[in-house]
Amino acid sequence: MFRRVLRTRLAAVTVVTAVAVAPTAPGYVFNGYIWRTGTNIAMQLSLGPLPRGTVLQDGSPTWNASATNALATWNQQIALVKFAAIASSVVPRQGDRQNSVFFSSTVYGQSFGANTLAVTLYFSDASKFFTETDTLFNSGWQWNSYRGPLQYKAGRLAPDFHRVALHEFGHTLGLGHPDEAGQPVTAVMNSQTSNIDALTADDVAGARRLYALRITSSLSPSAAKLNVPFQYQIQTNFGPTSFSATGLPAGLQLNASTGLISGVPTVAGAFEVTLQATGGRGTATAILHIVINAPRITSSLFPPSVVVGNPFFYQITADNNPTSFGTSSLPAGLTLDPATGTISGTPTAGGYYSVVVTAYSSSASASATVQLTIFAGVITSSSNAPLVYAGSHFYYQITASNQPFSFSASGLPPGLSLNAATGIISGTVGQRGEFVVVLTAHGPNGDAQGQVGINFYTPRNVAAAPGNTVAWWPIPAARLVYDPARSRVYASETFEGRNHSYRRSDANRGRCDQG
Repeated sequence: MFRRVLRTRLAAVTVVTAVAVAPTAPGYVFNGYIWRTGTNIAMQLSLGPLPRGTVLQDGSPTWNASATNALATWNQQIALVKFAAIASSVVPRQGDRQNSVFFSSTVYGQSFGANTLAVTLYFSDASKFFTETDTLFNSGWQWNSYRGPLQYKAGRLAPDFHRVALHEFGHTLGLGHPDEAGQPVTAVMNSQTSNIDALTADDVAGARRLYALRITSSLSPSAAKLNVPFQYQIQTNFGPTSFSATGLPAGLQLNASTGLISGVPTVAGAFEVTLQATGGRGTATAILHIVINAPRITSSLFPPSVVVGNPFFYQITADNNPTSFGTSSLPAGLTLDPATGTISGTPTAGGYYSVVVTAYSSSASASATVQLTIFAGVITSSSNAPLVYAGSHFYYQITASNQPFSFSASGLPPGLSLNAATGIISGTVGQRGEFVVVLTAHGPNGDAQGQVGINFYTPRNVAAAPGNTVAWWPIPAARLVYDPARSRVYASETFEGRNHSYRRSDANRGRCDQG
């Protein structure tokens, strides 16, 4: 037998005057122990008579009556176990397997500690099932039983027995403190008593998670396939005797005695099915989400493009275990092997083709449209235009292998234009940058497509080495000469009718001498 104490840190209710924080998300937590399903939790109420002249504000005639009401409040939220309130003459003792509830000045001889209103002790077996819980209310406080905000007498709290009993009996069920687990929710199960005087949604959710009748099987099973056998077993945390399901897809049926849904779905789609499991303890309800997928083509619908005259290969694949294949009209030069689903051959005409491919099987066929791109040729001119400086004249000739009769280009930098008849891109660019231009050559059997990178730079000084400066001018490379004997490069260019020579050396950085 294992004994544990739920005190200030885990179970005792500590005095505060602040109102609890508003909830942001479900935050109930468990203390790690639970009653066995079907347990009748006999609560031995030994709270004694009211002090002479005391009247409980909520109208309860005795402490036992107030505690009984708190137990009944929890019973409304649970089904797998139930509290039973017993007006007991049992002398409370720890470890006697009796669930004693009583007032005491100590916790079986130990001090309650400052500001502690009540303590719950519990015992469990090795499987972490409760075997006993004892709830001790600190008799050092002037108790009453009421609703509403906390009350004070002479500046000292007059604690509400009923809300503290709700809290402690929540521990008896297996609930812990959500606020101590970092959950900012409104709950009577928070570690500090407050103006909350009734169970909140979070408290109820925690109790139902432990002891409400529930359908426990996955409510989002793996997707089913059209015309393929399907099974789903309804599972619960209790022993239902009958089941029902409404909204099942066509082709599926429920065995009302066993809870097995099975069959061969004949329609694809997403379905919400209302499940019910009914037994002697009541009925559990849940929504089951069934997705039925039609068979599909799994190979790429956008295979790599091919050039006329080059070999082409494409393998149709599908998830329906196909036994044969079919297609709509294929481009000239391509054929389908209906047994293997291979499309192959050497295309003889360029173009853009939408081909419907179908994979047949014993269950259902899968179809999709494959987009084939066949270029009549390739762009044969360089994919990188000559490097030029902004402000200089640019020239680039598009050439292609498909006997083009006209050309087009997209993404040209400002200042450049294309002669559609000749394929010449020319002009003067005033801004620096890097551009990628898509080129198309239109020929008698289709288009050839490619791209060219164009880079423009402005004259600028850049550091060649520490303390060195390299001067850049817009001078054709053909007029640059390297001096192997000295660290110099010579350049010449005609400027305004006169010949200038430019020299760069370590001794004459950036110097310009007329010659």
